[in-house]
Amino acid sequence: MIKSIRETLDIAKVNNFESINIFKNGIISNLILFTIIYISAITLIAPICIFAISVIKGFSIGIYISTIFAVFGFAKGLLVVFLIVILPNLIYLPSYIFLVNNAIKFHYDMFESESKISIVMKEVYKIIISFSLIIFSILIEQLASFAVINIYLGT
Repeated sequence: MIKSIRETLDIAKVNNFESINIFKNGIISNLILFTIIYISAITLIAPICIFAISVIKGFSIGIYISTIFAVFGFAKGLLVVFLIVILPNLIYLPSYIFLVNNAIKFHYDMFESESKISIVMKEVYKIIISFSLIIFSILIEQLASFAVINIYLGT
């Protein structure tokens, strides 16, 4: 994992940052994640599936942070963790929690309510709001990643 991050940063340095597109990759990966969450919300085991996705996402953030410290060292690692983990996740994590809670509520409402169309329309608005906030956090991460690459170039 450490080798992968170093190689990515070296490729960004050689190609003048043109091959790194965190914004596009972040939108695609989060769109896939949203789709998985809502497909699992339709199933009868939605709370278990969504819990598993959340646990895996939490572990991946933990592994990512330790890898950052291994690549950048402690002092620069703290700055990098703030820029590309903490800062974007101040918006991303509440949006993700909002999405997960709404997906579970959507699951129960679909099986208990009579008017399915109004439930779906309300949920579409909630999805648009949460995805817009996640796009904003990806934009922050994109801007912060350029600063991180410059920090790497200084090492």
